[in-house]
Amino acid sequence: MKHFAVNSQETDRMRISADIDERTLREMYLRAFQRVVTQARPWTVMCSYNRLNGVYASQNRWLLTEVLREEWGFEGLVSDWGAVADRVAAVAAGLDLTMPGPDDTGDRALAEAVADGRLDPAALRAAADRVRALVERATERATEREPGKFDADAHHARAREIAARAVVLLKNEGGLLPLSESQSLAVIGEFARTPRYQGGGSSHITPTRLDDARTALSESAEVRFGSGYDDIDEAVALAAESEVALVFVGSEHETEGADRDSVELPPAHRELVERVAAANPRTVVVLSNGAVVLTRPWEAAVPAIVEGWLLEQAGGSALADVLFGRTNPSGQLPETIRRGSPTTRPTWTSPARTGARATGRACTSATAASTRASRMWPTRSGSGCRTRRSSTAPRRRPSRTPASRSGSR
Repeated sequence: MKHFAVNSQETDRMRISADIDERTLREMYLRAFQRVVTQARPWTVMCSYNRLNGVYASQNRWLLTEVLREEWGFEGLVSDWGAVADRVAAVAAGLDLTMPGPDDTGDRALAEAVADGRLDPAALRAAADRVRALVERATERATEREPGKFDADAHHARAREIAARAVVLLKNEGGLLPLSESQSLAVIGEFARTPRYQGGGSSHITPTRLDDARTALSESAEVRFGSGYDDIDEAVALAAESEVALVFVGSEHETEGADRDSVELPPAHRELVERVAAANPRTVVVLSNGAVVLTRPWEAAVPAIVEGWLLEQAGGSALADVLFGRTNPSGQLPETIRRGSPTTRPTWTSPARTGARATGRACTSATAASTRASRMWPTRSGSGCRTRRSSTAPRRRPSRTPASRSGSR
């Protein structure tokens, strides 16, 4: 379970301090962690990188010991991943395992701190005992079960079904979708050939196989392909010569450790959509993105928009199933897509860029109306966003709260 806690931004997360009053912290940021700890009983917890009210999470005794262990009853191991700034302070706070390790310098620092009285030997012994207990528990569990087996083809088929059902149909004017297998298709955009199917960082996995939309579409219809982003003129010519143009665009960089600078599509992607739509009024835009992107102003020029998100290894075939009407795009939007001008920018400034501290203010977006359909291909518009601002009491280090008050209302 990670990252504990308030790892709410990626930019400069190794230094930022999230300053949050205790009520906001417990009701909005710790509540999900508390539920997992008390109900699922995880074996391990990984701390966050940032500071919480000025104290690194890896060195925050209130967070790792008083709340996590004493209030919630966590009995497992607490680790980090490159988040420890002071090994001695981390062990004293309740962090058991420093990762990725090994770190001879840190080991010596612990021994010296015990020797000169700066670290209670009981704290070091408790950390070591919890590491040993985890090893023993994992070894025992491993001997109790048979080696894992799975049917890669069956799993891929299931991934294809799940991905197709996650697709959201944002727009479909004139009944352009679903496509007919008798139509000639211009498939445009490198994402159709080299899919952007997952984000970066710790979410990255190696697929057993990887479907691409270009190949999947060509199995059902006549397809002509153009990479689009670097040779746009060729893509426009293909679009003009085809009955329907499918333009694959989206965000290019979403990864752990960095926030996005903009919600707009990359300039080359926006230009591609606009020029292809001008050449062929029967243009479908297929988006690949991990979080919302701005669809203005180009959305007015295209009759159909398909939100594909990041669909993992079977995403290419899943998109073909949706576009040809074999699967209903019944996904729901997990985020509100804001209605506004293409020049709209956030009104807040990242504290990481100004040197300020993040405060305990939160904005929650109402989930937009979904396109879950009772029949094939109807569309429903989603709009509306509500925000709420948490308490903004003066900054202070959270004090320990009795277990009887640890729950959230």
